[in-house]
Amino acid sequence: MIAQDDPIASAAPDDLIAYAWALASQPTAADAPGDGARSALAAQLKAFLAAERAAALAALDAGASAPVLAKRLAAAHDLALQAAFAFAERRAVDLKSAQDRLALVALGGFGRAEMAPFSDLDMLFLTNKAKPSPWSETLTETILYVLWDVGLKIGHAQRGLDESVRLARGDAQILTPLLEARAIAGDADLAATLFTRIEAETIAADAGAFLASKLAERDARHEKAGASRFLVEPNVKDGKGGLRDLQTIVWILRHAYGEAGIETLIKRGLLTAREVARLRLAERFMWQIRFWIHALRGRADERLTFDLQPEIARRLRFRDGGGLSSVERLMKRYFLAARDVGSLTRWACAALEQDFAKSPPRAFGDFVAKAMGRLPGGIVLRGGRLDFEAPEHERKPDRIMALFAAAALRGYDIHPAALSACARNLPVIDDASRGEPKTVQYFLSALTAQRAPGQSLRRMNEAGVLGRFLPEFGRIVGQTQFNMYHHFTVDEHTLNAIEVISDIDNGRCVKEHPLASSFIHSIRNRRALFLAMLLHDVGKGKGDQQAEGARAARAACLRLGLPEDEADLVAWLVGRHLLMSDTAQKRDLGDPATITTFAREVGSIERLRMLVVITIADIRAVGPGIWNGWKGQLLRDLFRLTEAALRGGRTDSGEIAQILDDRARAARRALRAQVSNETAAQLRAEFGNSETAYWLAFDAAAHVWHAREADSM
Repeated sequence: MIAQDDPIASAAPDDLIAYAWALASQPTAADAPGDGARSALAAQLKAFLAAERAAALAALDAGASAPVLAKRLAAAHDLALQAAFAFAERRAVDLKSAQDRLALVALGGFGRAEMAPFSDLDMLFLTNKAKPSPWSETLTETILYVLWDVGLKIGHAQRGLDESVRLARGDAQILTPLLEARAIAGDADLAATLFTRIEAETIAADAGAFLASKLAERDARHEKAGASRFLVEPNVKDGKGGLRDLQTIVWILRHAYGEAGIETLIKRGLLTAREVARLRLAERFMWQIRFWIHALRGRADERLTFDLQPEIARRLRFRDGGGLSSVERLMKRYFLAARDVGSLTRWACAALEQDFAKSPPRAFGDFVAKAMGRLPGGIVLRGGRLDFEAPEHERKPDRIMALFAAAALRGYDIHPAALSACARNLPVIDDASRGEPKTVQYFLSALTAQRAPGQSLRRMNEAGVLGRFLPEFGRIVGQTQFNMYHHFTVDEHTLNAIEVISDIDNGRCVKEHPLASSFIHSIRNRRALFLAMLLHDVGKGKGDQQAEGARAARAACLRLGLPEDEADLVAWLVGRHLLMSDTAQKRDLGDPATITTFAREVGSIERLRMLVVITIADIRAVGPGIWNGWKGQLLRDLFRLTEAALRGGRTDSGEIAQILDDRARAARRALRAQVSNETAAQLRAEFGNSETAYWLAFDAAAHVWHAREADSM
């Protein structure tokens, strides 16, 4: 047991390894409770790591780079593990044979020397034998006990050299962390042998299968963390467009080419130097956020939740401005970074996938394109993806827009090289091209396509083309609202809404939305409907959202060359897109004044139908669980009452009151037809004089249930 005044009871960081060795050398009394030496070492290591963590966070607050600090924390943990290894090695010295060898190998993020303040430690206890010896088992156990006493969360495995290589060859999940492994302590030659064999026996072996495995893992991870990269409480590490997506592309490159680092993307012609620089900027920003999440939580956590966003915005020195709060500016910056990570890594992975699959040459793609018929704007099909017919087309705005029109009309995905070319050539989309008839025609074809407008618009947004062509939309890209109602960024919400309309249009929502499904094909101006949905939130962050949005939408439509009456219709829909939900949910639909006011505002059945579709799509696109049957019933009731008033050609209070009374009488008759004569007589006595509002507020099934409950009392 270590005495309190023992000269080796404490140590400076530089002496930790010697201190650990000395502690392990001290004799322990047979009757001493617990393991005093191990406890003393754990306390020293815990204090050391806490001090290193505090120093890193102080540097972070002063503006230091989080990736640099991540390496500093990894180095501190290296030293702690080396001290634990020295302690365990000294303790087990009597058990070691001449043949025993063991190396402590860092894996995963620890292997990359990247650690957030409370990251887990993943490691391999590598032995030279198929079965662990008493020495290696004791060594491993002692190290783990020390680390657990420190409070570290450890992921570990103990394997022999041959088993490690064999498992890595057959399992991509085991191979992946070994691609970035490094030796921490123990037998350096044994670790080097492992790295050499991994390099020789797994690198470039079946690169296509490894890529497919990593992409499948990525998709499953995205599904678990949230399928959209634009969730307003994103997972910075595992979410779509997060740090793990960057790590995935590095793993794929390491396995395929034996080269580390995302700069390999430049060397292999997969991305440009400017695109890789964008990835580096995004990575640094996400690491800054991740560090602060850990610091403020005091534990490992990867979600940028609402409660943390204001403090992290303050720590990163964001300020209110441009109509956005500091939090909204932080989140906009984050989502633009996530878009860069998501789009650029997707393009690179798609290019690698096509390369590994030995895709057919360009001439074959041209042959397929001719066989399937001429695509608009000189677009061809290569390897199952749409591409520009010639390199010079990449710099022509009408051909860029033709690419997305073809994707929407035909349902094909777009070649990653073509998307990358679009992003690189955004400056060619200028004021002149925004009103050029052919370019506008292709854009409107993509927007209103029957097959897949949502997917095409997402690709357009991913490449930056949508916001460049429609500056009104560009200002809401990555924009959030700091509240718990909205689940997505404004642009993602808008594209979700477009997809809802497309689903209704294609008959996929008949059960959920029978009313909208029944008349959507009767709407005469499909173009105005889709434009209004695309532009419905462009006024957010500019004062009166609906009024500002209407002005911006009208200007955009006139620039696109729409007639003034159509531009006015789009502006009206944008300026009133909340009118129907507010009226249905916040007003008394049994009050004639409510229906009168609403009918006068709407003015026509065409507008009423368009407003129903936009309202449904807007609510559904907010997020899961927002739409429900109650909201649907309210909208249907408001529609039918307003439609009756508009068909009658009168919107005065007296006419509306008569319509409401007629519907109430019909509801009474329907109820009497479903109950016994005795109950019907009682109903006339008890419900005969009920207000019209009661009969309009509930459906027929509810009326029957109320009547039978009253009859049983």
